[in-house]
Amino acid sequence: MFSILIMLLAIVRPPLPFEGKLTPELKCQLAQAGPTEKIFVIVHMQKTYPYDDVKGLSIKEKARLFRDIAERNQRPLINYLKQFPDKAEIIQQFWVFNGFHLKATKDVIESLSKRDDILFICHNGIIRLPPIKKSKGPSTKAIEWNVNKVKAPDCWNDGFTGKDVIIGHIDTGCDWNHPALQGNWSGYWKDCVNNQSNPYDDNGHGTHTTGTICGGDGNGSFTNDIGVAPDAKIVTAKSFDAGGSATYADIDEAYQWITDLKSNQSVDIRAVSNSWGGGGGDTHFWDETATWVSLDIFPVFANGNEGPGSSTANSPGDYPLVIGVGATDNSDQIANFSSRGPAPNQSPWNDPSNWYRSDWNRTKPDISAPGVNIRSSVPGGGYEGGWDGTSMATPHVAGAVAILCEKNPTLTPEQLYNILLDNSDPTPGGGNPNNNYGWGRLNIYAALQATPTTDQPWMKVLSYEITDPPPGGNGNGQVEPGETVQMVVTLKNIGGKPGYNTTGRLRSHDNYVTLQNSLYNYGDLDTNQTADNSDIPYLIITHDLTPPGHTAKLSLVIHSDGEHDTLDFDDTIYYYIQIGTPPPPTVLWEEDYEYTAGIDSFLEYWDITGNWNRVDNQSHSPTHSAYSGNIVNGWTYLTLKNWIDLSAINQNIYLDWWQKYNWDDGFWGQYQLQYDKGSGWKLGWEWDWGSDPDQMPWTEFNVDLKKADSLKLRVRLQSNDFFQSYNRWWLDDLKLTTPTDNEPPYFRRTTKWNDTTYTGPFLVQSKITDANGIDSAYLYYRVNSGSWAKTPMSPTGNNWYEAYIPQQQTGDVIDYYLWARDKWPFGANEGCMPIGAPSYGYYSFQIIEVGITEDLRAQIQYAPLMSNPTRDKVAVKFSIPKDFDVSIRIYDITGRRIKTLLNKKISAGVYQLNWDKKDEHNRTVATGIYFLKFDIDEVGYNRINKIILIK
Repeated sequence: MFSILIMLLAIVRPPLPFEGKLTPELKCQLAQAGPTEKIFVIVHMQKTYPYDDVKGLSIKEKARLFRDIAERNQRPLINYLKQFPDKAEIIQQFWVFNGFHLKATKDVIESLSKRDDILFICHNGIIRLPPIKKSKGPSTKAIEWNVNKVKAPDCWNDGFTGKDVIIGHIDTGCDWNHPALQGNWSGYWKDCVNNQSNPYDDNGHGTHTTGTICGGDGNGSFTNDIGVAPDAKIVTAKSFDAGGSATYADIDEAYQWITDLKSNQSVDIRAVSNSWGGGGGDTHFWDETATWVSLDIFPVFANGNEGPGSSTANSPGDYPLVIGVGATDNSDQIANFSSRGPAPNQSPWNDPSNWYRSDWNRTKPDISAPGVNIRSSVPGGGYEGGWDGTSMATPHVAGAVAILCEKNPTLTPEQLYNILLDNSDPTPGGGNPNNNYGWGRLNIYAALQATPTTDQPWMKVLSYEITDPPPGGNGNGQVEPGETVQMVVTLKNIGGKPGYNTTGRLRSHDNYVTLQNSLYNYGDLDTNQTADNSDIPYLIITHDLTPPGHTAKLSLVIHSDGEHDTLDFDDTIYYYIQIGTPPPPTVLWEEDYEYTAGIDSFLEYWDITGNWNRVDNQSHSPTHSAYSGNIVNGWTYLTLKNWIDLSAINQNIYLDWWQKYNWDDGFWGQYQLQYDKGSGWKLGWEWDWGSDPDQMPWTEFNVDLKKADSLKLRVRLQSNDFFQSYNRWWLDDLKLTTPTDNEPPYFRRTTKWNDTTYTGPFLVQSKITDANGIDSAYLYYRVNSGSWAKTPMSPTGNNWYEAYIPQQQTGDVIDYYLWARDKWPFGANEGCMPIGAPSYGYYSFQIIEVGITEDLRAQIQYAPLMSNPTRDKVAVKFSIPKDFDVSIRIYDITGRRIKTLLNKKISAGVYQLNWDKKDEHNRTVATGIYFLKFDIDEVGYNRINKIILIK
């Protein structure tokens, strides 16, 4: 079988990133080599493995096939080299990639470069671990900040600690006698450097990274919880020496050793933590990494410490086959040193067939994790803090894999990649994914909650699309007020079992949005099957009075039946849609350094030191700008004389400005824009010498000042005595703005009176909110279509307001609505509930006679559908003639309420509900006696039924 596969499956290789078949570094070596000198090289064969075509095979079958391909393909070349015993020496053959290590003379190597069966020949490169900032840290006797940041303790509290999940580790070794690492070593060790049989770490880097994977005991009594997966097991390969250097050959050996362990199925290695990398765009480790992925080993790699420039990601961290990890600090800011993307725009990076997801598009890093000021274990039983690097970030992700694979041992690298990325936390500045942070900062608990189980269906939303085709919309791609738009949601069952009768119910949590076609049945979905509602889209109807730019909240409630009740799938996913385009921000203050009404604003409004002046040869908006002038040694200032009063603004305020500079010819300097909100000067912007460009055309900058009571501005710079006249800085068009508030007050949980025998007075309450506060609120009411009367609503705390409709008479029909106005200082907004009342509608109820209540009560039909005793679900079927508040609750024999099936107002109709024999905490109740109580209080209807549950 395998021989046939080998002959039939041909793979087309991508072009090499260099000319010929010798790497540039090897060509240099050969040029300097003597005729008899043997040079260590790595030979990559032309034939690779049919990874895509063997996805259905087991790991053992894949390994057997790959070994067979490598052995057969290398055999002719090995036989050829045996003809030159004095010139060629085979060091080691591999099957993790199709190639081998060779020592050979220059003429032999050059002859090999002419063979068609060779892809390329590589020099034995050296990879060095980046220098690490190290400072000793005392025992915290607590969970480290970085472990808390990625939410690992929440996973422990749910019972997931990575227990017995095996993680590989290629580094400088590990001190397994360290107190924080007791019980984490799997017993497997490979020394690719010195061939020692017992584990050790003569550098410290490997013990530190291992500690972050699994150090400590989680919720136990150990005082140094430094790791995210405290019960994981580690397989360790030492490829880096005491100085932190490794050759390609030593790393190849580690790759092969880990692959051998996995392929023999004796050690189920789920991921490998690699806190190392070489220059970007290097394909030497490509096939080895692809083999790992094919055998369900997830490669986790540091993105590199070459930032902040773009395209600085290291290989293999820049491969689409791996999850590359960037480094953040305790404020979730990306570290300045953290390498940035994009990955190379060349094959195989830009080939979408190599991507885990269609939107990857060379984004690196893929995810970020804490990598600044990290405290972990070091050899000898101690701890060190203050370690910085993507090396420190990477083991957080490896530990996360252990936790996820404890919940679901069948997860593939592709599934792990997408779960981790899709559930990462947004990073400062937003816009994820990007080439600074990737898809976000690691959140292990969110990823754990999104991880499917093996014994139930698990529905994932693959995509959703909102369109506005005519006649309901105008087709411009934007949801507008008054439009009816369509929403299509695509689901995929990524769980381990089929899902039956899968439904999605779309719900609106917004006054301005109503829904049609809100329930869709996706049917039965087998494992890995997808379905969508394109035949009957959800319809989202926006009110024509929706304020432009309003954001509405929707939720999709997904349910799928499992093989039995305890394995059903339920999830709620929230969506936020913007309706219309928000108005432009309101300008609170601006300065363009022009003459206005005979006033020179530069001299009138600014205090000046040094050579700051107003010029007309440069400007963003003609005709003038502020210019730094010739700079003297020390700080020079341009400071706003008077405070700007912003106390009336209750929302965020933004400082925007345009600037241009040219410091290319200057020797050194510091350039800052500062602001003072009343509590001292703060940095708004600073030129970063060594990373920011030395020249910049007119560019806009902004700072979020949050809430400011008052404000001063200071622009200051410092330069030394060398070439100071060449440092030039221009400023123009400074503005303070705040988002324009065109949203009226928003009403929630408003009292809605139903028909009643009660004659009043009637309490009406509502939670009324607005970004700028509520100025006034009124309750409007009328009786029997008479004139509208109004009464003020009084605040009662926590944004609640209330008022009373006076007592009325039996038979009266009462209409009412609410009105409120906000405190927006630039033109207050008014709003009603219901929206646009009374023109668009109002609430209405009638005071009915007691006899009518008796008639309504007689029309209620109620029946529990069950045998007694019962092993099955308990069904309740009932019908009501009008809208009622209905409650159905389950109590145990002591009178303790254990489950609420229903407690809300529902419309007239026929209903059936099922009790699945679970309590409020989703736990199956024990055999025993229970009571079902059905209540409609407003007409005095209630029933109690005894239920005997048996197993």
